[in-house]
Amino acid sequence: MGDGAAAKGAAETEDGMKIKSIEIAEQAEKIGLFLCGSAAEKNVLFSVQQFLAFDGQGSARYSILDEHERSTSKGFEEGHGIFLNRLFARAGVEQPEDVRFLSVDGYETLVSEMYETRYYFPQMPEGSADGAREVEGMLSFYKNSSHAGQYPWPTLMFGQRGITDKNKDFFAKGTWAAVAGSRDRAFYAKGTGLEHDQYLGMEEIFAPAEDGRGFEVFSAELSAEDGTKTPTFAVPLTDGYWDRKLSRRKGNAGIQAISRDGSRIRLREQEPAWLFFADETGKTLGFYQNGVLLEELAGFLFGEARVSEDSREIRVPVSREPYDFSIVIGDPEAPEKVYGYTLAELKQRYGDLEREEQYLFFNHNAGNQRITARGWLLQDLLRILPEIGSLAPLENGFVSVNIRTADLFKQKQAEDGDLLISKRFLLAYEMDQRTDTGRIKKDTSDWDDPECHFCPVQGMTPFRIYCDKGNANPSLYKNADRLAVQIRQ
Repeated sequence: MGDGAAAKGAAETEDGMKIKSIEIAEQAEKIGLFLCGSAAEKNVLFSVQQFLAFDGQGSARYSILDEHERSTSKGFEEGHGIFLNRLFARAGVEQPEDVRFLSVDGYETLVSEMYETRYYFPQMPEGSADGAREVEGMLSFYKNSSHAGQYPWPTLMFGQRGITDKNKDFFAKGTWAAVAGSRDRAFYAKGTGLEHDQYLGMEEIFAPAEDGRGFEVFSAELSAEDGTKTPTFAVPLTDGYWDRKLSRRKGNAGIQAISRDGSRIRLREQEPAWLFFADETGKTLGFYQNGVLLEELAGFLFGEARVSEDSREIRVPVSREPYDFSIVIGDPEAPEKVYGYTLAELKQRYGDLEREEQYLFFNHNAGNQRITARGWLLQDLLRILPEIGSLAPLENGFVSVNIRTADLFKQKQAEDGDLLISKRFLLAYEMDQRTDTGRIKKDTSDWDDPECHFCPVQGMTPFRIYCDKGNANPSLYKNADRLAVQIRQ
C-alpha cells in the first residue's frame, strides 16, 4: 500500500460499518479492465498487471468475416487471452444480452446477444459450415502469436453465429472496459456553474494516465471502526478533471459534494480530493478531501441549484404516416403509443425548440471532427409528451430509451434517459462538418473557416442523431428512425 496520505472521518458503509480512515498508495496503476453495468452483481477492476496475470488464460481460433464499405475479407485469427465467461463470472454477470466494450482510444462497440452460442467454421471461406465447433469469446492479448494492437490492452474476439455473420466488424482493439447491460450511474453534476446538467456512468469517472495511454487509479484501503480493512481503488480529482468531464461555464462557481442523505462538503479546488469505491460491490462511490469522508456520494453542485424551466407544456405531433421519425412508448413491437413526426411539422410546430449544437470528436479514419448541427434535443421532445411531462422522469431514472436506425445498424442497447441530457442527443436535419486533416470529402467547411456552411442530412431518413461522447463511433447515429421509450413506475 505504501505510505500514502490517510483521510479520517465518519462514514458508514452499506453493511453498517463506519469507515474510520482511508489510505492511498503513492503510485498510480493503469487500469487493465473495468467490468461494470446493470447486469453485473458487482463491478470489478483489474490493474494492467493483475489483468495480464489473470489465471486460466487460454487460446482459441476464430473464423472471421469482415465487410468494410465495398471490400469483404474472410479468414482466420488465433487469440490467446481471457475467455469472456470467466470475466463475467467474476462480476456475477449471467447470460448478458448486450455488452458495450470501450477502447482506450475512445472507440466503442456494442455486441448483442452475448450469451448466444457462437462457432468456429474451418471451411467458412469456401462457403461451407462443415466441421463447425463451438468457440468462446475472449479478450485476447495476442493475434496470431503477436501482441494485439494497443497491447497491453486486449482485442475483443468471438465466433460467428453462422457463416454469414460479420463478426470481425466488432473486434475492438485496446479494450479497457466492458459495460454489461445499461450503465451504472456514478454521480450527477448540476448547477448554474455548468452549461447543462450531466450524469456520469461508472466507466466515465477515471482520469487519463499521465502518458496519455489508458486510465489510472490508485490502490487504497478502507479501515472501519471495528478494525476491518477493505481493499479498494481511488480516483484523483486532479487539475483539469472537471474541465475534461463537464461543460463548465467560465467563472469561479464553488463546488459542493453531496451525499445521498443530503450531507455536503464544500470543495477546495486547489487541494487534493478523491473519489473511491465505498463498498465491495463497486456500485457506490465515496468522496473525501482534507481528512473528511463523505459516504454514498450522490453528486456535485456547481454554483447554485438550477431553477427548473419546465413549463409543464404538453405538445403532441399531428402528422400522418409516413413519418420521418417516431417516438414509441412501450414495447417497440407492440407499442402503447406512437408519436410520428415529419420534418415539415418539426420545423413548423416545434421551431421554438430548435437548437444549434456543436460536437467535437475523434474519427479513426480522419482525425478530429467538429460538427455544428441544427435540430431538436431528444430531451425536449420527450419532456412535452403527456406520458413524461417534464425532465424529472429522465433525471430520476424512470425512463430508458433505445435509438433505432432505418439500416438496423445501431438499435439494440437501451440507455437511461439521463444520458440524453448529459450527452446532448440531438435529432439533426442539417449540419456543418469539418475535419482538421481535410481527409473527408463530404466536409462542408474548412477547419478554420469562420462561417458554417450547412447542408441537409443525406441518407435513408432526413435525420442523424449526434451526441457528445468524444468519439465518432458512439457519437453518431446515421439514418435515425425511431426512439423507443420505456417508462418505469
